[in-house]
Amino acid sequence: MRNRIMSLPALFAVLALAMIMGGRIANSQAPAQHFACVYKAAGQDLLKNGPRPQDMPILQDHVKYMKTLAEQGASVFAGHTLNHDETSFGLLVIKADSEAAARKIMEADPIVHAGLVQGTVIPFGVATVGKDVSALK
Repeated sequence: MRNRIMSLPALFAVLALAMIMGGRIANSQAPAQHFACVYKAAGQDLLKNGPRPQDMPILQDHVKYMKTLAEQGASVFAGHTLNHDETSFGLLVIKADSEAAARKIMEADPIVHAGLVQGTVIPFGVATVGKDVSALK
């Protein structure tokens, strides 16, 4: 049977619920400190044909950037869907002092800076993290 991924509408429903719950918690405590950066391909060419040879150094720099964010403790987790159609996306959940700071981190990502993907920053409430975070590797 073909693997199923969460549809984009379902992802946005989950993110909306997290924002609502995060907003309720934020109103009674400190402001949200986590943000979801949702990455979408800037054009259909990247989705259909994959990266061009000239894009490879940018993608390698992106991977290095993700590792640096993880090493610095800014990244909670990052990943991407394994499909290659209009529903595919990448997701980076980060810790930042503000939405503006999170946007700066996202915009410094080489794939965003080069225009290969467009990103959206959304306040995000991290509800649980499993005991074995190595399962995320």
